[in-house]
Amino acid sequence: MPTYARCPSLDRCGARSLGMRSTIAALVLLLSLTGCAPEQPQLVTEPGVSLSGYKSLAVAPAANETGQKFDFDFVGVLTKDLKSALMSKGYDLSDSNVSPPEALIVECSFVNYAPGNAFQRWLLPGWGTTQATVKTTLVDKKTGKAVGDMVTTKQVAGGLFGGIGAYSSILESVASDVATAIDNKIKGS
Repeated sequence: MPTYARCPSLDRCGARSLGMRSTIAALVLLLSLTGCAPEQPQLVTEPGVSLSGYKSLAVAPAANETGQKFDFDFVGVLTKDLKSALMSKGYDLSDSNVSPPEALIVECSFVNYAPGNAFQRWLLPGWGTTQATVKTTLVDKKTGKAVGDMVTTKQVAGGLFGGIGAYSSILESVASDVATAIDNKIKGS
């Protein structure tokens, strides 16, 4: 029969083993959550185009290309949230119709939008998901040509109390990502 080495102090060995298991469990959890972290959407500009010369921005009213209608004015809310997010970064905005010729026009269009259902998310996370996919195109007003674009996709599949209000908070998140990407490109970061 094999003999097993005994720990001189059972409490000390048990604590070491428990501490090691806790550390391993924490590392596994951290690594699994890292894979779920959302990426910041990337603004891609046309080859040879720099946004650093633009000092004037104008936000055009967002467009609904989903073909769906909702009681909630999600296109109006995104337009308002995007203007607010850009102003919080220090940009002066003008109306897209009367902006100066050297302005950069920010055009957003909804490719997909689902307001979801907080009660369904509360019952079963993932069911009743709120989702928004927005395509943003940056247009040089003087030439009328697109100089950059990006696609931002966000979703809320759960949350405390089912993510109540996600149908509008998701739009604020999309606007924040778009404003950050534009700001980073203009500042060259």
